[in-house]
Amino acid sequence: SSRTMAHKLTRNGIEWVVAATLMDDRTGVAVDGLLSNTGCTRLLVCTAVNDTLWSVDPDGSKILTTVTRETRRRYRWSTHPTNLDQLILVTENVAHLYEWRSLTRLTQDSGIQLVGSVIPELAIRSIVSCFDGNVIASTFTNSEASRSKSKLILWNSSDFTPGAKAAAPIPDYQPLADHVEHIIGIYGHRLVFLHQ
Repeated sequence: SSRTMAHKLTRNGIEWVVAATLMDDRTGVAVDGLLSNTGCTRLLVCTAVNDTLWSVDPDGSKILTTVTRETRRRYRWSTHPTNLDQLILVTENVAHLYEWRSLTRLTQDSGIQLVGSVIPELAIRSIVSCFDGNVIASTFTNSEASRSKSKLILWNSSDFTPGAKAAAPIPDYQPLADHVEHIIGIYGHRLVFLHQ
């Protein structure tokens, strides 16, 4: 769907009710992803052609900026696990850091090259922070087909800084990574996944 809405919910006895509609927008094209910051004061709405950063406020939400992409293959946004004021964007085998408040890119034009096990033919499928934010778990696939086999790669969060030029996978986790089919999510300090 191309419609994005944000609501303020309140609890009324045993049920949740919409107290206010904070945002209601139609992008004109299908929404690929949504991401909110801690505190839900910013909302990133992603489509195949652009990323729009919203300021979400009970007194009135507004678009802060829109970044248009001429071409975009598979991509994923995530909040930086050790710096909640930053976003990580992974496209193909490159990561870029952005500011949450303005969507200003912090990395150089060449970005942070994801080296090691990531080959150009792989497409990013998911990014999850784990192990108290010290590790970024990402899955890559050979194609955009939903049933293609995933490859889990684990990275040190500390390798993702504005001045970084490259990040390499953590070799100690590779025996575990080779047996992961799909990341489900995080439960406490644990990475939950489907085993091959």
